[in-house]
Amino acid sequence: MNLPHLLDDSLAMVQAQADQRAVVVEREIEPGLPPVHADPLRLRQCVINLLSNAIKYGHERGRVQVGAQRTPQGEVVLWVWNEGAGMTPEQLSRLYEPFNRLGRNASHGEGSGIGLAISRQLIERMGGRIEAESEAGAWARFTVTLRAAPA
Repeated sequence: MNLPHLLDDSLAMVQAQADQRAVVVEREIEPGLPPVHADPLRLRQCVINLLSNAIKYGHERGRVQVGAQRTPQGEVVLWVWNEGAGMTPEQLSRLYEPFNRLGRNASHGEGSGIGLAISRQLIERMGGRIEAESEAGAWARFTVTLRAAPA
C-alpha cells in the first residue's frame, strides 16, 4: 500500500481537531517511498489514533510533526511527534496497557485508553513494530516501522 497517500488521508481526518486546538501539523515525507506491507484500513486506524493523541496531548497552539522515510535495512519508518505533556519513564512503561490513560483523565479530553493497545496489536500483526520515546513536560514521539514491499 502507498503510505504517503494514507498519511494524507489520515491528516485530512484529524485536521478539524488540529484547527480546534490551533495546532500546526507539519508533514515530512521522503519522496519516492516504496509501498509497505500493511492492511490499509488497520494502518489508517493506527495512524489516526497516533495523530489524534499527538494533537490532544500536545500544547494548544503547538506543533505536531508526521513523517516517513526509508531505513538502510529496507524498512519504512513513520513517526508522529508532538511538543506537549510528554511522558515520564513510568508512564512509558505502562503505555500499552488497555484502559490506562496514564493519569490523564478529563484534563486531556475524551478517550478510553484503549487506542494505543489496539494500535500496537494491529501493527505487530502486520509484521511491524511501534516504539515510543518521550521527555516529560516537553515532547513525545511514536515510531512505526513497517516492511517495505519489494521493488
